[in-house]
Amino acid sequence: MTSLHSTALPGLPFGVQARALRSSDASAVYEVVRAAEEHDLGEALIEVEDIIGDWQRPSFDLSVDSLGVFDRQGMVGFAEVSQGSRAEADVHPEHRGRGVGTVLVGWTEQRARESGARRIGQSVAARNEGAQSLLRKRGYELLWTSWVLTLGPEDELAGDAATPSGVTVRPYRPGEERAVHRVIEDAFDEWPNRDPTTFEDWASTVLGRPGFAPWHLLVAEADGDIMGACFLGVSGDNVWV
Repeated sequence: MTSLHSTALPGLPFGVQARALRSSDASAVYEVVRAAEEHDLGEALIEVEDIIGDWQRPSFDLSVDSLGVFDRQGMVGFAEVSQGSRAEADVHPEHRGRGVGTVLVGWTEQRARESGARRIGQSVAARNEGAQSLLRKRGYELLWTSWVLTLGPEDELAGDAATPSGVTVRPYRPGEERAVHRVIEDAFDEWPNRDPTTFEDWASTVLGRPGFAPWHLLVAEADGDIMGACFLGVSGDNVWV
């Protein structure tokens, strides 16, 4: 693939070029992530709506915060840097082992330096040993581990699932957005080295996610105060909490 704005970055294989992503690349990024997740996790978790929602954030600028890598057949891999310190990068499994991942990691580090960030990190699947090895060789250290926990339609809830007395769980109502955002931020502030999410960025990825409906955002209310919140990401027959 060629473009007036494409460039052959040092380290890329012959015939492979890079350029900033465009909004029209959302489906191509989805296909790369889907293939990577199926290879590394055994199933795809990503939805194209997730990508569109992320790209809508006011703090994110596709023209400088993203990089796509292409050959003549299409996208080979991509990278993004959010808030200066949060990287997302994937290489299609069919193109791994060619040095593309090394170039993408180098680009995310350079972008982080340009933004003034003091650190850079990204999530890596436990089975993606190649990516883990690459990052460790560059000095990265494990910060935290996360899991995907599932509950099937036939599974029973463990323990007492009754709503506490005086608490009502219901869909959010317009006008409660900032209160919901504050509850979520307060809850996740306990994570070490976590950068806060502005209301505008949060609203873009939740309220502005394509297909959003009020019942996707549940709140727990008591005595007129919002005590908790839960965002439901609907993906086909699955719901992500």
